[in-house]
Amino acid sequence: MSRFQAQTNAVLDHELEDLRERLGLRADQKADLLREVAGLAAWVVRQSAAGRSIEAHGEEGAEVLVHPALERLRMRED
Repeated sequence: MSRFQAQTNAVLDHELEDLRERLGLRADQKADLLREVAGLAAWVVRQSAAGRSIEAHGEEGAEVLVHPALERLRMRED
């Protein structure tokens, strides 16, 4: 099995810790967190590559997901 190591900073560490807690994972489940996040990201990228937009709907209307990585993907597809 391959190992993945990355250098992180305090902001990224905080984001990852927040995601881990929101997803109900323990502190020792870093590989599980990476799998969960990679799976979600892969789905978003596939949808964007297919020309679909990702939207969040709530009481205050809809918000379209906008991110520089998705913009790069769209530019490459065009």
